[in-house]
Amino acid sequence: MSVREAAPAAWADAPAEGGALSTRTGRVGNVSVDLDSLVHYHRIHGLAAPGDVGTIYAVAVPRLLSLLDDLDIRATLFVVAGELERPVARDALVRARDAGHEIASHSFRHAYDMREWSERSIAQDLDRADRAIERWLGVRPVGFRAPGYNVDIGILRLLAERGYRYDSSVFPCPSYYAAKAGVLAWMGLRGRDSVSMMTDPRALLAPTQPYRPSRFALHRRGDRKHSLPLWELPIGVTPVTRLPLIGTSLLGLPSRVLDALPGRLARRAPFFGLELHAIDLMDRHDPGISPALVRHQPDLRRRWTRKADALRTLLTAMERHYRLEPLVRVVEALDALEGPPVIGTVDSPYFDLR
Repeated sequence: MSVREAAPAAWADAPAEGGALSTRTGRVGNVSVDLDSLVHYHRIHGLAAPGDVGTIYAVAVPRLLSLLDDLDIRATLFVVAGELERPVARDALVRARDAGHEIASHSFRHAYDMREWSERSIAQDLDRADRAIERWLGVRPVGFRAPGYNVDIGILRLLAERGYRYDSSVFPCPSYYAAKAGVLAWMGLRGRDSVSMMTDPRALLAPTQPYRPSRFALHRRGDRKHSLPLWELPIGVTPVTRLPLIGTSLLGLPSRVLDALPGRLARRAPFFGLELHAIDLMDRHDPGISPALVRHQPDLRRRWTRKADALRTLLTAMERHYRLEPLVRVVEALDALEGPPVIGTVDSPYFDLR
């Protein structure tokens, strides 16, 4: 049964922060995975990058797909489209596509500073990613996640022009933002460069549940007349405290906490999107993981099998409280419940994206 078929009418009774979903029934969740290759992690920490980007696809993705298959979960995979030129990446993602997982875009180059590019350069990257995914995997992506969560209203407008149905980049998490600022400042004092950069601080004020963004402001929910014709599906945070609900922060927690967490979230969060990275299922013994990277990412010291066990516990608990679906199915349900915006297409003379 699809989300559209299962969606109860009560979803339309939206809580103040919850957008189109209701806390009473019809809770829907998602597992999404960013397929960032190891080169990006090295560059974040100012380290010499390895030349091979294939380890993520040869090692981490098969582990992930096996676990998801065991639990009968279909996820959304955000693909760095430029890496599809490598057969190892194509082969892994063809298997993922054939298993029913959604293929979405994580840009072509995975440039953390994309938000600072010209509109033309951003558009070219988005278009290259679309063409590469369609050429190699035979699907046209309808979802996008910006590298480093670094999105702005200009990128959302370009996505809307291209018929994208959703973005999932906004991370309304003050503690993550503060920690990132501290790390980048410390690196600067040490004379080390990082390709990472700070996101738009206004995203910290965004809703924590799915919403249609205002045409004028990334962090504001638009009404039916003044919203972009796509959904924003924010990166998961806890209600009220807005603590991060991502693999990096969760997979080191005790099993009893992971088992109880989804039930507690379900009381206030009708949608729970768990964001993972493929590297979450890797450790220091895997090829391509340098000792220098391990020093900067302590989670790599933990055996990947232990992290997989933790993830299994969390996902099993999520299935008890949420119907887990790819993000495109979540968006289908939201569209069915709320209908299109009054100004719903970029062809409208009133929908001036510029």
